[in-house]
Amino acid sequence: MRNDDLCGGQLAAEYLIGLGHRRIAFISGPERATPSQLRLQGCRKALQQAGLSIPSHWVVQGTGLPEAGERAARLLMRHTPPPTAIFCYNDMTAMGALHEVKRNGFAVPRDVSIIGYDDIAAAAYLDPPLTTVAQAKYTLGHRAMEMTLDLIRGQETAHDVLLRPELTVRSSCGPPRE
Repeated sequence: MRNDDLCGGQLAAEYLIGLGHRRIAFISGPERATPSQLRLQGCRKALQQAGLSIPSHWVVQGTGLPEAGERAARLLMRHTPPPTAIFCYNDMTAMGALHEVKRNGFAVPRDVSIIGYDDIAAAAYLDPPLTTVAQAKYTLGHRAMEMTLDLIRGQETAHDVLLRPELTVRSSCGPPRE
């Protein structure tokens, strides 16, 4: 049982595209992290369906930590023109990106929208509160317990269940200025 990271990446990109963004960057997670690869793949799928793509220099390697989000955002915002939206591998990365973007004089979401992934508790308390893709944590725990009980009872259980993530819209995303 796992969260559908491909779907989550697609949800994030579709939301940004729906707001009017055409210059969307991605800050990845740790190298070889399957969830990061799937989220980027989902993002690229949504962009392709809209006739868009992410330039290779707008996919920046991260680690899943705020410091890497800061470093990646610093690199991304130096491009001319810079991206109007940044999709981050997780909320910790987005925290760092948000901090760096604001520290460099850009307004979020007026100049650049930032979207995270996971919907950690701190996401709602950032300035501005972070739009994020929420994983089905409660459902994941509940289904894991049901599967465990089924196994104890000797019943057959599903082996690979994909849980659909949901978009949690807050204030860190808006339409691009241009």
